[in-house]
Amino acid sequence: MFSGWLIWALLASLVWGIGQVVVKKGLNLFTPLVFNFLFLPFDLLVYIPLALVLGADPSRITLLDLFLTVTTLTTYILYSYVISSGELSLTGTIISSYPLSTMFFSVALLGEKLTITQLIFTLLIIFGVVLIGFPEKLKGLKVEGWFGLAVITALLIGFGDFLAKIVIGRIGVANYFLIYGVSYLPGLMISLVLDKRGRKLPKIPLKDWVSALIGASMVTGAGIFFFIALSKGPASLVAPVASSYTALTVILALIFLKEKLRKIQALGVLLVVLGIILIGS
Repeated sequence: MFSGWLIWALLASLVWGIGQVVVKKGLNLFTPLVFNFLFLPFDLLVYIPLALVLGADPSRITLLDLFLTVTTLTTYILYSYVISSGELSLTGTIISSYPLSTMFFSVALLGEKLTITQLIFTLLIIFGVVLIGFPEKLKGLKVEGWFGLAVITALLIGFGDFLAKIVIGRIGVANYFLIYGVSYLPGLMISLVLDKRGRKLPKIPLKDWVSALIGASMVTGAGIFFFIALSKGPASLVAPVASSYTALTVILALIFLKEKLRKIQALGVLLVVLGIILIGS
C-alpha cells in the first residue's frame, strides 16, 4: 500500500510530532539564538557518524553542494526568529504552508509531475495543517511586519527543502548527511554576531533543559528520516506528508498536556489523515 518514500516521510512526521511536544516550551524559555544552538551537538554527533557508517564519499561533494546546504540550514534557523517576532499562533499557521513552496519549485524547476488526484490529496494535507494551527481568536490581531516575514519564511523554508532534494540527488543521502552536520555552523555564527541580545543564557530549571535536549534529539532524528524520504521520492509529495506532524502534535498535546481540541483543529486532523491515506492508497 505505502511506497518507500511514504513510510520514511511518515516516520519523520511521527518523530517530529513527538519531538515538538517535548520541546514545546523551547521558544518560550530560550532566546531564538540559544534555541538554535541546542541542535548543534546533535547535528555534529549524529549526522557525521551516520554519514561515515553509510559510506559517504567526500570526493563527490562540491562547493556548490556545500553552499546550497548552508543556505538550506540558514532558512531553518530563520524560523525561530520569525516565529517569535509576532503573533505566535498566526505566524506559525502561515509558515506551516511552506510545502506549497516546495511543491511549486519542485514541479517548476525539477520537472516533478503530480497527477490531479495527488495534487488534491497534498493540498488536502496542507490545508489541514493550516487549520490545525489556525488561531482561536482573530479579533484584535494586527497585521504588521511579522506577517510579511512569516510569508517570506514559509517561501524560504519550502525553498530550502527543494534545495535539499537537489543536493541529495547530486551526491546521495550519505554525503548529504556529512555536509549537513557542518552546514549548520555558518548560520549560527551569523546569528551569534547579529543577535547580541540573544547571547545571554537564560536561567532555566534543569528539567526544562533535559526536556529541550530530548526534544532537539528527536527533531534531529526526524530530519534523518525526512532526508531519506527525499532521496526516495518527489519533494512535492514528501514535504506535505512530512509536514503532517502537526496533527500528531495536537493529538499528543490533547492526551498528555490536557490541551483542548477545537473543532477547527479536529477538522484539520481529519483532513491530514484523509490526505495521507488517499496518497498511500
